[in-house]
Amino acid sequence: MTNLKSNFIQHQSCDSCGSKDNVAVYDDGHTWCFGCNTYGKGDRTYEPTVKRDMKFIDGTIQGLSKRRISEDTCRKWDYQTGEYNGRKVQIANYKNSSGSVVAQKLRMANKQFLFIGDASEAGLYGSHLWSEGGKRAVITEGEIDALSVSQALGNQWPVFSVPTGASGAPNAVRKSIEMLSKFDEVVILFDSDEAGSKASKECAQLLPPGKAKIGHLPLKDANEMVVAGKTKELVTCLWQAKPFRPDGIIQGSDLWDLVSSEDVASSCK
Repeated sequence: MTNLKSNFIQHQSCDSCGSKDNVAVYDDGHTWCFGCNTYGKGDRTYEPTVKRDMKFIDGTIQGLSKRRISEDTCRKWDYQTGEYNGRKVQIANYKNSSGSVVAQKLRMANKQFLFIGDASEAGLYGSHLWSEGGKRAVITEGEIDALSVSQALGNQWPVFSVPTGASGAPNAVRKSIEMLSKFDEVVILFDSDEAGSKASKECAQLLPPGKAKIGHLPLKDANEMVVAGKTKELVTCLWQAKPFRPDGIIQGSDLWDLVSSEDVASSCK
């Protein structure tokens, strides 16, 4: 199991599979390729994040009371609670288009994570539920945030989560561009911190022009909004998400507002 107390530094190319930027480099020196699952040791001893040869864990469906996530929401997403090596864990089941589990992401009580199965096939969490496209989709930075947004929307609207947080978000979105392009709009709702803001812009740039919007939360993440009883405010943040555009480019509607305001100012002189 990987000690996730190390910090992500940058992406680089992979000598094993030839990918340009699938390798994540961490500050203790260890590396991990999300494309071919190749692990490189650092200064300390680490085990790979992915346990490919392990059997999947059978858990049970139950609500997450501390997170204010209902049992119905967990059932919709097949988000389970179980045990791993005698420790209680939460289980996010990553499935392929046919609904078969290809990987499980285990969340420990100490906020460490472990992937079981083939993480390279995982894709975005929730992709098996909403792969046909539609009007709008939301992408969050974590599985529990995805459940939170889904629940706030009555579990009726497409929501996804990247599998490896902000650092791996651009790669995850890049691999899912074909599916995401089926939606009219994609709202990126990452954590309200520097890493989340940076990853939001990087992911937005990968989507077709005019498709990405970026949402901004008053609290740290979507689940904090739900726990604080601000579900309505969370939904409002989604509807008020601003269209992403590269610096220096002004949309026609914004240009009209700017010209109109200048005309009003001139008439008042």
